[in-house]
Amino acid sequence: MADDVHELSALYALDVLTADERARFEEPLDECARCRTALAGRRDAASSLAFAVEGPPPPAALRGRIIDAARAERQNVVQLRSRRSFAVSIAAAAAVAASAAAVALGVWAASLHSSLSHERETVGILSDPRSRHLPLNGAAGQLVVAPDGDAVLSVALPRLAKGKTYEA
Repeated sequence: MADDVHELSALYALDVLTADERARFEEPLDECARCRTALAGRRDAASSLAFAVEGPPPPAALRGRIIDAARAERQNVVQLRSRRSFAVSIAAAAAVAASAAAVALGVWAASLHSSLSHERETVGILSDPRSRHLPLNGAAGQLVVAPDGDAVLSVALPRLAKGKTYEA
């Protein structure tokens, strides 16, 4: 192999050959022990270049210029508001108030439904011809008992004196 091809081993190790030079160098590489030895040595040398020497220290003014440039550059950070806006607070308060009102209306509607059911049951017992009407002794009213015995109703009872109660 010609000496100029052996000289290409350093450039090959640094990976700076053109495509034609690379092809010319790789062609006899399998057959030439001297080429393989030279290439291995140069690859070791190329890889150790990164650790060989420290570079010169940067100029003292460089640090100041870098810091000044960084401070002068417009920041790409969007500042987030640390507090919620007034409109969001009002909307949240309105949502809480609406939720509380909905719960209160739901409880009230359930109470009205229960009261209506009780009134319907009472009317049903009073209008049922099979119900027994028992007069109350000593009071203006009567006891109406449904045929199934489940509902008992006392009607038109006078007010009792303070400390008195009706007993069954």
